[in-house]
Amino acid sequence: MPLPLQPRSPSLTRRQTLTRLLALGASGTAAAAACGGAGGGAGVTLRFWSWTPIDPAVDLWNRTHRDVRVEISSPAGGESIFQRLSAAMVAGSGAPDLVQVDYNNLTTLAVAGYLEDITGHVGGLRDRFLDTAWRQVLIDDRVWAVPQDLGPMAMFYREDIFDAHGLAVPRTWPEFRETAGRLRDADPDRYLTAFPEGDAYWFASLAAAGGGRWFATEGDAWRVSIDDAPSRATADYWTGLLADGLVTTRQHWNPAWHRSLQDGTLATWFGPAWGTATFDSHPPEGPGARWQVAPLPSAEADRPSSGFWGGSSTAVVAGSEHAEAAVEFATWLNTDPGAADIVIDPAVAGLFPASLAGQRRPALARPHEALGGQSVDGVFRDAAEHARPMTWGPTMDRVSDDLMDAFASALNGGRPLATALESTQRDAVAALRQKGLGVRA
Repeated sequence: MPLPLQPRSPSLTRRQTLTRLLALGASGTAAAAACGGAGGGAGVTLRFWSWTPIDPAVDLWNRTHRDVRVEISSPAGGESIFQRLSAAMVAGSGAPDLVQVDYNNLTTLAVAGYLEDITGHVGGLRDRFLDTAWRQVLIDDRVWAVPQDLGPMAMFYREDIFDAHGLAVPRTWPEFRETAGRLRDADPDRYLTAFPEGDAYWFASLAAAGGGRWFATEGDAWRVSIDDAPSRATADYWTGLLADGLVTTRQHWNPAWHRSLQDGTLATWFGPAWGTATFDSHPPEGPGARWQVAPLPSAEADRPSSGFWGGSSTAVVAGSEHAEAAVEFATWLNTDPGAADIVIDPAVAGLFPASLAGQRRPALARPHEALGGQSVDGVFRDAAEHARPMTWGPTMDRVSDDLMDAFASALNGGRPLATALESTQRDAVAALRQKGLGVRA
């Protein structure tokens, strides 16, 4: 069914259908840059924009592949890579062949016409990745990138503090609340954790773990459900913890938050696989202080569930004259064992790979000194297998900003956090309709 404002031509391709469905249609902008043909072969040079410093992996490719050379750069400067990509696509020149894209931005770039639909180039590739990873590069059942890394969520906890107060590691959300109360009673200077009101994607990962799904495509329209029942339940849970003084608030990544983790004011943190680097740079203080990792609490102990916070993919830019070669490189980068060892290395990128081959690499099982020598790959691998990927819409920057502002307003005004979901839902629907999109909410 065509959009009311854009009647569908009988010759419309599937990619054009998707572009029109999401109404960012590449008319006159990305289309001007997307005039090259697909190709690969001898003498090809691919330009690759990445914010992750994986140059050694690119060097390995260039040493072992003579016909296709890759040049990697991080051209963001004072702007994001996506702003630079948008500018290049609008100008019709200067865009790379490949770009690193985080999953929450993939839909936005794909429907803007900035990315190539690579479905026809990836036959059989799905079986080389975790299913939960592959689902994050699908939009309207088409493939828009090759998965690179994942951010499955788990619970970091101060084992020494738990031991000192005889606390068991909570497996369920009711147990977590009970443990928070016991810690507050035993030591009023500590909190079990903090709610980060300034991080929408952290909240989204927990909502997804509970079954939340904020966006979906239905025919020629978007289904928007930011305030669905699982997300409201997640918001109500945290509203209750805050109202009863069982947890506090902190902003992720600022000095006060880092300090709270180091001195033990906070005894747990719900974080992703890439979050282990936080403890390398800010180790715990005090005799015997040690962090460990356990699965994210779930609704029922025998039904583990998690969500993804972050993670990225390698996408081919629309208009690349070498789309076939670009897909070949993206596939190699994210499935080759040698490349996996490089990107897993914390001295290079410290990524948690999305491919099955990468998950099996011995390098992933290294002990983490800042985590008491624990090898955490098993915890995060299980989390990735049980994660429920969120479906992202085409205006996630706006949604993220609106939700963060709404959370701050709710906390400052003493209102339930679920009111932030209500207002963000309304704003998201209005923003999509303002773009002329079909919406079902």
